[in-house]
Amino acid sequence: MVHTDLAIQMPTSNADQVTFDEYFPRIRTIHSTRAVDTPRVELLPGQTPEQWAERAEALRHIFRARRCQVQVETLRFVRQTDHHGRCTPMRPWGRSAAPSANSTAT
Repeated sequence: MVHTDLAIQMPTSNADQVTFDEYFPRIRTIHSTRAVDTPRVELLPGQTPEQWAERAEALRHIFRARRCQVQVETLRFVRQTDHHGRCTPMRPWGRSAAPSANSTAT
């Protein structure tokens, strides 16, 4: 599991001990294309959109995206947009375009 400090811990207790349960934001919907993923996330009580914006760089690395944007949508919701760059696969080298093993740099 990857931790970006976007989870919160809430104390719970019984008669014998106090423990801390960890709660994670819920992803409500995800819209995906070949180049962009856009999850809509419900914030936890006490979270602010600014906390998500501060973690955008960490989220970018987690999702291996070129760019990550966090936008405030409505009360209690943010939309995170991850841009993955090129959506078409790289073509393999053609015979005429491939570097030759016998070629030398001049």
